[in-house]
Amino acid sequence: MASGEKLAERTIDDMETIGIVAGWGEYPINVAKSLREKGYRVVVAAIRDHASPELSHVADDMQWVGVCKLGGMQRYFRKHNVQQVCLSGKLFKDKILFHGLGWIAHTPDWECIKTFFPIMIWKTRGTNASDDSLLGAVVQSFERHGMKAVPGTDYATQLIAEAGVLTKNRPSSRVEADLQFGWTMAKEMGRLDIGQSVTIRDRTVLAVEAIEGTDACILRTATVCPRGGFSLVKVAKPQPLKQAKRFFSIANVRFNRQRAPVSRSSRFKSSEQCSSSAPIQARCASKGTARQSTPPKH
Repeated sequence: MASGEKLAERTIDDMETIGIVAGWGEYPINVAKSLREKGYRVVVAAIRDHASPELSHVADDMQWVGVCKLGGMQRYFRKHNVQQVCLSGKLFKDKILFHGLGWIAHTPDWECIKTFFPIMIWKTRGTNASDDSLLGAVVQSFERHGMKAVPGTDYATQLIAEAGVLTKNRPSSRVEADLQFGWTMAKEMGRLDIGQSVTIRDRTVLAVEAIEGTDACILRTATVCPRGGFSLVKVAKPQPLKQAKRFFSIANVRFNRQRAPVSRSSRFKSSEQCSSSAPIQARCASKGTARQSTPPKH
């Protein structure tokens, strides 16, 4: 029995430990599963009001943390000898920054204040609160403390879509024209670091995603285009803007067959997903539905 315990301890010690900062969505769960399958030990700093409790079933260790407890995350990872961190999952930026007292209401720790002071408080010339600026500051903070930020897709390559039509339904010539037009618009929005999605019908832009996120953009489109039949185009950010954001998420579109308020509206979708090495484009046609999702509460 004693020798078995020593063997188990030695096995754990020999395993490289990867840390995951987990936001909302299935992406952190899939990354954790892929890491475990590849033989890594996985510890998760799960962000409250964002991350899924399911992570506790796929991680070797998990700790709930506040969204502005950057120093707390780093201390937790150092305790587990983490040298590589996957920053994965969605953060609800609008709720963090513009609800109530904003990010100060989340009681940021000293590391968080030091990291975001030039951007959020001092407003140093040339800085802004764009995704690229905020996420880049987080990556630099981890690297200052000896932890390299790595994209989750380096370990979960199965999440990258293949090029081509991914469903049984192919886009009509009208929809194909909408997708081509929307692609140009979405890439420009990505270049400006505004958002990654646009909705299109008859080569007219119906909505542009900004801070509210893709789900809200789709629902907003359903109100301005109740006839339905619109297209959603979602792309990856161009270089160099995607350098920071690629650590947190990949551009994605989920399909489901459940009915939802916009089930007859979002008929065809085009998406682009990218890994750390090279972008992969995917044009998707689907009669699946889009639904609004909300983060779990803890």
